[in-house]
Amino acid sequence: MNKLIVNTTTANIYREPSFTSEMITQAIMWEELEILESHLDWFKVRQWDNYEGWIHQFYSTNYFEVNAQKLTVENRREYLFNNQTQTGKIIGEVVFGTELPILQNATNNWFEVLLPNKAKCWINNNNSIGKSQREQIIIDATKMLGVPYLWGGKTSLGFDCSGFVQTIFKNSGILLHRDSCQQLLTENLINISFDSAEEGDLMFFAEENNAITHVAISIGNGEIIHASGDVKIESLNENSENCNIKLLNMMTATKSISSYSLI
Repeated sequence: MNKLIVNTTTANIYREPSFTSEMITQAIMWEELEILESHLDWFKVRQWDNYEGWIHQFYSTNYFEVNAQKLTVENRREYLFNNQTQTGKIIGEVVFGTELPILQNATNNWFEVLLPNKAKCWINNNNSIGKSQREQIIIDATKMLGVPYLWGGKTSLGFDCSGFVQTIFKNSGILLHRDSCQQLLTENLINISFDSAEEGDLMFFAEENNAITHVAISIGNGEIIHASGDVKIESLNENSENCNIKLLNMMTATKSISSYSLI
């Protein structure tokens, strides 16, 4: 199987092999992409979630294996330095969810890590531990408040609604499909009432033809966090000041992830 590795902070993936084509999703540094075909300087690739699209070659490098423990970036973005001090030269940045191979640990949460171009650099990272998956989902989701909406976006620099949900859940070990209509079909989702929705449950919304067009994460008490204009918290309680009436009218189902043995 031929593969590529993403060697940039983020990489746009397009519907067709052209920058004028629609951007349909994104990948992040160190993500492995399966090559399906090529055209000039473009590769048609398949991601871990089986999503397919076209990526320009300058976003990538040849695949190689690295046998090392991984550090996962848990903040919206982190800078990469040329030494283990924050007064060092910034040589790059990474976004939430990026997994970096660790070369060595230092003191005060500094790690020497490897980049896909085989350069070495340092990152200061203090991951949270000991949280339940539901707690971690809400912690990670609220970190993204204010991140702008971006069609096809699935990084902490810009999200669409399903990209936001997929990225947040992946960091808690739950792999969802890319689009909201596909996420609704995730195995082991169970249908629950709106009133019984807990923190971390998924809420799906449909147009009049019952086509799923939006997804959000419940944070309890009738409130949701979702990507709509930007990542924000809104209410589905009709009498609330920040009620989103449009979504309230579109709400078709609340689906729980609680049947997963991981939660």
